[in-house]
Amino acid sequence: MPFLIEDFLKKHNIKYNDIQHYKKAVTHTTFSNENKNCESYEILELLGDSIIQAKSTIIILNHFENLTVGQATQIRSKNVDNNALAKITKKIGLNKYLLCSNNKEDLISKTKICADLFESLVGAIYFDLGDKEVDNFLEKFLSPRIRKTDITNLKDFKTQFQELIQSKSTSEITYKSEKMKDNNFKVRLMHDGQCYGEGIAKTKKEAENIAAEIALNKQPKKL
Repeated sequence: MPFLIEDFLKKHNIKYNDIQHYKKAVTHTTFSNENKNCESYEILELLGDSIIQAKSTIIILNHFENLTVGQATQIRSKNVDNNALAKITKKIGLNKYLLCSNNKEDLISKTKICADLFESLVGAIYFDLGDKEVDNFLEKFLSPRIRKTDITNLKDFKTQFQELIQSKSTSEITYKSEKMKDNNFKVRLMHDGQCYGEGIAKTKKEAENIAAEIALNKQPKKL
């Protein structure tokens, strides 16, 4: 049974005007490369990323008082990095609607692709329904996560993992990075010859932080 984006929009009460925006928002490059009349979600993802950065900053400043710039930045990073957006995508089932040519089960499990889908959907909503509906969508799916942020513990994941390692081992942590064909960075967190986490993001710093978060979540008691 195919997953049609119309069903997702109906389920989440998104009353669209032009369905083509949303079909584009879930079209992977593997599909658009084989079907020249279809565009991938890359442009919508770029737009959605910018919108989410701005909107999340507004949500943070409206909800929390007397923040420093550093604290606001950490709250935003914690809630809108690839790992965070991927969790939302999987929770609402958006990744199931990915349109691709092959290896769908593998693709819809990837953190970067899931984050891209959330960003591209926001871009599609903006083009189709405007700024107010973007606010409504983010209020439903992103704002609650931001408001629950524990601002008493705003150390980034790299710092948290570093402190955990130092309490149990004298071996160093290293981050091995490579630039991918799509200009994103892939970073592997290495310790004692093992990879504890892998992150993919637009910047090396964000990819390192994602890798550290994965490492913390996977093996917090075994280090």
